[in-house]
Order: sequence, then structure tokens, then C-alpha cells
Amino acid sequence: QVGLLFTLAELLARHAIEVETADIAVVGENVDNCFVLRAPRPSDFADATEWCGELEQSVRSGALKSGSTTSSGSPPQVLSEDVASAAARLGVNPHLLCVSTFHKVISSGAAASASTASGTALPVELDGRRHQRYRMELKGINQAGLLAYISLVLSQSGFSIRRAHISTKDGQVSDEFEIVTSDIDAVRRLQRYINL
Repeated sequence: QVGLLFTLAELLARHAIEVETADIAVVGENVDNCFVLRAPRPSDFADATEWCGELEQSVRSGALKSGSTTSSGSPPQVLSEDVASAAARLGVNPHLLCVSTFHKVISSGAAASASTASGTALPVELDGRRHQRYRMELKGINQAGLLAYISLVLSQSGFSIRRAHISTKDGQVSDEFEIVTSDIDAVRRLQRYINL
């Protein structure tokens, strides 16, 4: 479902729950997520049943599916919210974030950090369309709402997350994403939000 990671990350940020580590993978039509969460106080997990219910309701209602609308008839928030407004609402300062690696995933024999000129871009077939795969690593200062912001930026740019490893340690984030797109302008749009 489009926007699932955004919805989950925003929900956790709203309840002051931090993502210590996460491994995210999309396999076929299924999402396999494993999160290690941290709260400032153990009592902050007291309403976990409530926010898990909120997430389950969003998933069951299908409000996050591409092309769907909310009960008010508008597109889901992840598809329509302006990125700058979302950053302000989430309290995220994008300038505290650095892309340390961004490149197309290339075929075997080429080092992971090599440019696509030295190898063949390795497309992936999804929904009957060919998608280009990219690897992106982010580093920076941890901020509440950062994972929600990044997932929104990727979605608004035309990327889907296929795999991710999220790590927060000593106030620093180190996140790795494997993202895909069939949109030839996705990289250009991403550059409007993040310096690659």
C-alpha cells in the first residue's frame, strides 16, 4: 500500500516512539517489517494498543492504496501533502540530513559504489513495468518524524521502497534504502528535496 511506511512512521512520531532499528522488505505483494522501538519512558508504550489499532484501521480500510480516497473524498495525505508543509508539521529540518550514497544498482561484477557507466543498470519488473533500482544511504542527526518525512519525499518523487535498514545510535541516523521507480523524472524530483 502506498504510504504505509509514512503512516506508520508518522504514527510512531506522534506518540513519541523512536525507531531504534528497522528492517523493511517488500516481497511480491507482501511487506515484511521488523522494528525495534524505544520510548523515553516505559509508560509511553501504554497506549500501544490504541496506535496499533489506528494503523490496522488504515490498512484495513485501504485508505492508503494508490488511487483511493479518504472518507472526505480527497487523496490520501501521503499522496497530496506538500513536502515543505510536512517537514514543518513533523518538525523535521532537512538540512540536518546528508545523502552519503546514491546510485543505480548495477549488474554483477561492478562494485556497489560504481557508476552506471561502468556496468549495466539492473531493472526490476513490477506490476508489468520495468523499474530502475537505486541505492541510497542517508546519515544525519536523529529527528522525530524523520522516517515519515523521508518516506513522503520518496513517494512524492515517484519512488517505492523495496528494502530498507534504519538505524539510530547516539542521536545519529544511518539509513539504507533500495528504491525503485519507473518514472524517468523521479531522480530530478528527488533532487528538489534532497541534495544527491
